[in-house]
Amino acid sequence: MQKFLSLLFVIISSPFLFSQIDMTLLNGEWIIYKKEMKDGSKYFSQEIVKNPSEIFVFDKNSFFSKEYSNRKNSIFPIKFKVDNNKIIINENRYKLIEKLSENELVFIDFFSEKSDNTNIRYYLKKYDALQKLDKANNINKDTLSTTIALTPIPNIDIFKNTPVNTYDPVFKAKGYLLFDIQNKDIKVNFTHTEKLSPQNREKVISSFNTSYNHWDLSDVKNYKFIKMPFIVIGHQYNISNNTFNHIIAAYNTQKYDDIRTPLNSNDIENSQHFFKLGLNCFEHKNYTCAIENFKKSAEENKYNLDAHYNYASIYFALGKKEEACTKWSEFVQYGQIAAEQEYNSKCKK
Repeated sequence: MQKFLSLLFVIISSPFLFSQIDMTLLNGEWIIYKKEMKDGSKYFSQEIVKNPSEIFVFDKNSFFSKEYSNRKNSIFPIKFKVDNNKIIINENRYKLIEKLSENELVFIDFFSEKSDNTNIRYYLKKYDALQKLDKANNINKDTLSTTIALTPIPNIDIFKNTPVNTYDPVFKAKGYLLFDIQNKDIKVNFTHTEKLSPQNREKVISSFNTSYNHWDLSDVKNYKFIKMPFIVIGHQYNISNNTFNHIIAAYNTQKYDDIRTPLNSNDIENSQHFFKLGLNCFEHKNYTCAIENFKKSAEENKYNLDAHYNYASIYFALGKKEEACTKWSEFVQYGQIAAEQEYNSKCKK
């Protein structure tokens, strides 16, 4: 269980915008077009993310999410109860609806295990309405520049069986795919690469070149050419002392931060272990011990915002201003508003 030292750090909740959910408006498919932290900070994923434009499907008193619109509906929808503008899933989790109209939805996903500042706000649009608008904007065009709602959709994981060169497993690349509908061909154009070896470059190109029949083109078949942005990340991770190499791809984005690769299972377990030790030390007023363990927790899992903020706050409380300001400054670079507020109020004096 995550816990944030609220006595050291405070986030102010945003006000409710209305008092009751209209289920006739909520029902249907909604596609994510933006994410941010609850306080408006840049989205900082703490979960594995492949497709940033995930789809939520609401139906009466249940919902589920799916990676792409052509995926089958979940056979295990999540049941919920409605209480004013809250969708209550269980005693530890609920969604707070901040805005709901015919084609727009904004909600915050609340988990009791998370600190307030690490909950995520989602911005969504009605999928069919957005696709209809995108089609109208691209009428009579030979070449479609894809959008999140008007795009080819992979039927499989294109890189599922593509091994990564173990000598340079970590790489990044982005560019765009050009689909030639008439010739049933896909060409790959890179606009940026980082640590991409010639061997892995060829694997990425080959995997895309041979994948044409693995794409659902039903929504875009009337165009001659389709230009779609993509990013790929080659990574290596360990689970139960077994090493895996894999490539993760995301489409209709050029931001590497939009996807997050799996952490080693040992790193996650170690991070949670050190975090609990840090809390225990703090509760027993052993602040040196708390700092050491929160720092270790953050080193094991850089996405654990609570650990970062906790040891920065304790450092400052103990008079170690330079160490605290260094950490807050680091998270200012990650677009975290809370860190910027702490830095401006405590480090610029």
